[in-house]
Amino acid sequence: MYWKHMKANRIIQNVIPIILLGLFITWYHTEHLYFSDNPSSLRLMIFYTYHDLDMLSIKYIHPLLFWLLPLFFLLYLVGDYLDRHLSISAIYTFTRTSNRGHWIFKRILTLFLNVTLYYFILFSTSIIYGILGGKVIRAKEDLVFIGLAFALKVVVSFLIVLAINGGSIFFPITSVYVSILLFHVFSLILTGFFGEYSREALGIVKYFPATLDVMNWYDSMTIANDLPIDGMNIIFVSLYLVISIGIITALILRKIKRMDIL
Repeated sequence: MYWKHMKANRIIQNVIPIILLGLFITWYHTEHLYFSDNPSSLRLMIFYTYHDLDMLSIKYIHPLLFWLLPLFFLLYLVGDYLDRHLSISAIYTFTRTSNRGHWIFKRILTLFLNVTLYYFILFSTSIIYGILGGKVIRAKEDLVFIGLAFALKVVVSFLIVLAINGGSIFFPITSVYVSILLFHVFSLILTGFFGEYSREALGIVKYFPATLDVMNWYDSMTIANDLPIDGMNIIFVSLYLVISIGIITALILRKIKRMDIL
């Protein structure tokens, strides 16, 4: 039964495309290493691949598209996860399950594990690519950074995925997809506009979910600092993520408990 569920998992079914995506984005972003002080650093390679977006290059569109590729493919795979499970299991869940909250919480946890697995495959692919290409870890701080980079990418992406999945319980899923993705892209384009023409307004962009994992915009980032945003750091981002995920989860639980199958 467990193996049957594993084979039905969309992340497992698409492991080859995910690996190919990991190879492609890592290859694309390693060009940044040629201009760094440490071109053989695995830490820098991970940073440029998953957490670096040049604010002033957003206007050229293609850096933005490459930045969004991993998230868009993730949303393609699991963006409708809760909607699909409610469609398939709603009658059983609403008529035979005494604790709807427990059922939906398990689905949310599974969704988080799917996002984690997705990025585990991507990061593993990038790390293997880097090691085979001569990239090295020079200190234990590099391992700590890579672990932090992985965790940040997972949780920020989970927030976006959860928002779309949660929204699909309240509104038609196509409308939710379009609205959230447009807002996500618009937030990044607006950030690029502020960076170019109105830098005094940059403080507002730290409240956009789309900017939370762009680490070169953090005011405390020492690897590379594009245009630092005051107050945007790992502490602020962590609090933002915990509160946002908590609120969305509570809204989903409340809606499910009150939902009528009829």
